[in-house]
Order: sequence, then structure tokens, then C-alpha cells
Amino acid sequence: MLGPRGIGKLLLVAGLALAGCGGGGGGSVAVHVGQAALSRQAVDRLVRVLSGGRTVDPSSTSAGALRKQAVEQWISEQWLIGEAARRRIAITPAAVSEHLNQKQSVEFPGGAAEEREFLHATGRTMAQQERQAMSELASQKLRRQILADVPVVTPGEVADYYTRHKESYLIPEKRVAYFNNTKDMATALRLKHEVEAGKRSLVSPSQREVHELFASARVPPGNAYEKAIDSSKPHTVAGPYPIGNDFWLYEVVKITPPRQRTLGEVSDAIRRQLLRKREDAALARFANLWVAEWLAKTDCSPGYVVPRCEQYRGSRAGVKPLDSF
Repeated sequence: MLGPRGIGKLLLVAGLALAGCGGGGGGSVAVHVGQAALSRQAVDRLVRVLSGGRTVDPSSTSAGALRKQAVEQWISEQWLIGEAARRRIAITPAAVSEHLNQKQSVEFPGGAAEEREFLHATGRTMAQQERQAMSELASQKLRRQILADVPVVTPGEVADYYTRHKESYLIPEKRVAYFNNTKDMATALRLKHEVEAGKRSLVSPSQREVHELFASARVPPGNAYEKAIDSSKPHTVAGPYPIGNDFWLYEVVKITPPRQRTLGEVSDAIRRQLLRKREDAALARFANLWVAEWLAKTDCSPGYVVPRCEQYRGSRAGVKPLDSF
């Protein structure tokens, strides 16, 4: 792993010139992002990393997909690091080193030796590890900076929202009912008369738990089963109701009346909901401006054009520069 001096040099290059992964040193340039350049040979090295260190036929479909993935990842990193630098967000060598150490403990339980083995096998360099860490830190810091400017939700706003949406905080009446169903009307009527005469119960004790759970599950509003339960008088055998192919009898045994949840009960949930909505809107506004600005700075050569490139002419619906937020 690079020491603090090495990381410091990497940070300086990224912050001032956004120097690319092997950019400019091994052939013609594939991509420019501002002052940063990614060479075609550097793309090939990234493809090898993405393939797990295996050699990929350059003319194959899989090589083309990996090439696009490599370019997308590199551009994404440059956008994040570049935006952080533009906003004067500090990413110190100590922060990068700490971030890498935390990742190493998770991704490489065997420690530095296991990480070195991985780098050797895949062809990935420590400089690439460092740059990825910088982009991840930039993403975190950008998110915090954007959300820091989101205004808090006041008690008055919470109360106003509650008043305008009060009906959504009403807990409806709940009915628990026993039920029984037969295949014909005559059998259902006979069962009903026997229950009313005290000769038997609508359901046996062993069936009650199952039948009660079914009835108290509250099928979707407008469903014929629920309408029958809602229209039944408590503690009376109601029906038969012809529903589907059967005839249903119900006995409502418990009613929990409706209850309006108070402002005090729901204020925290409302505040979190309103704040989350503001945060999402702030991130979306930032993302839209960010995409427009950095697309104009991203120039790609033929064969390396991806949705993050200015030359791309397809849909950019999948371009999410805040992927790692």
C-alpha cells in the first residue's frame, strides 16, 4: 500500500489535473475528462482487471462489454474526484489510507498478503486502489455537503401535513369473525338454524383459531368476503352470503372501533418522511446539474463512447453519477 507521501502525490495529481489511469503514457487517448486522460492501453489493462486477470480476445463481445464497463468506471471516478476538488472538499492522505485499511479488513481477511495476491492475479495496481478509495470518499463527502444545506422540517410543517392528510392516519374498525361455508343454500340454512337453536356452534373449538385468523386478516377493500363481514351484526349468525361457489355464514365476535392516531404518535414519522423527500429532491437537483456539467467535459474516442460521454447519442436514463451515494 502507498505510504502517506505516495498518496499525497496521487491526491495532488487528482485534485489539480485529474490525471488518468495510465493516461497518455501508452498510446493514443481513449477518453478525456477535463485535463485527465485515459489511454487505450490503460483501458486494456482495466479490462484485464475486470476479467479477473484473464486474457480476453479484443474482438469478442465480452471484451467490448468489459471495455465499456472499464471506461464507465474510470469516468465515474473522475467525475466524483473532480467535483470534490472543484468544491474544495478535502480528501486527505490519512483519510484515503484509513478507508483502504477498513476495506482491506472486510475484503481481504488474510490482510496485506491476501491483497497483494489479489493485485498480482488481476493486474490491478495500488494506484487504482487508491483512486477508487478517493472516489468513494468524494462521494460520501459530496453527499454530506449537499444534505447539509437541506432545511430542517419544522413542527409547524409537520402539523400542517398531518392536518391535510389526517384521514390517512385513521386506524379503521377491525372485525374478528368466525365463518363456515357450504356448497348449497339448503345446507347453509340448516346449519344456521341449528346454531341459532343452540344445537351446535358455527365452528368447533379446534377450528376457531384458523377461522378467526382468516376472518381477521381483512381481505382487500371491496372484496365480497370483507363486505359480508362488515355488514354482519355482532354476535349473530349472518348469511348465508353467496360468494363464489359457496354459501358463507359469519358470526362477528369482536369489534375494535376505529381510532384516529394523534399528531404526537405520528409526528416523528412525518418529519422523517418530509425530510427524506427534501433530501431526495436536493440530490436530484444536484445530479441533474452535475451530469450536464461533466458530460460537457467528457470527450471519448470512437469505440470508447459510453453514456457518460459527450458524444453519446442514446438515452442517458441510466447515467447516475451518485451511484455510490
